[in-house]
Amino acid sequence: MFRLLEATRVGNGSSCQPCDPGWGASQGSCYLVIPGNFSWSQALLGCAWAQAHLVVISGPAEQTFLTSTVNTTTWIGLSREAQEGTHRNWAPGEPGDDRATRSCVAMLPWGSWQGSSCRTDDAASICEPRQSC
Repeated sequence: MFRLLEATRVGNGSSCQPCDPGWGASQGSCYLVIPGNFSWSQALLGCAWAQAHLVVISGPAEQTFLTSTVNTTTWIGLSREAQEGTHRNWAPGEPGDDRATRSCVAMLPWGSWQGSSCRTDDAASICEPRQSC
């Protein structure tokens, strides 16, 4: 009960551990944007260092929140080969046919998703922690 009250007080609306200072909160999840220009694997390591993972966007509500709060291109925890979930927010013309060279996915500043080379150093990281409940 105390966890729920504290989570509600700090704004993540969950009975899970509250978000750390500096992390954004929405609908029971915490988010941290690590600015910079990283490759997908560098972004993945940056999130691991923050005890988190690259964000996995699970539905339209989460997509809307991230689109309204993140204004830069960010790597997300999705590869084009992944078939889990039903939420997709591909930009027009995506995903393309060049899976061998563009197998990682970035969220553009306006929220659409785009396949990109995993080695491209041109996106920030958006991390989501594994919460303790």
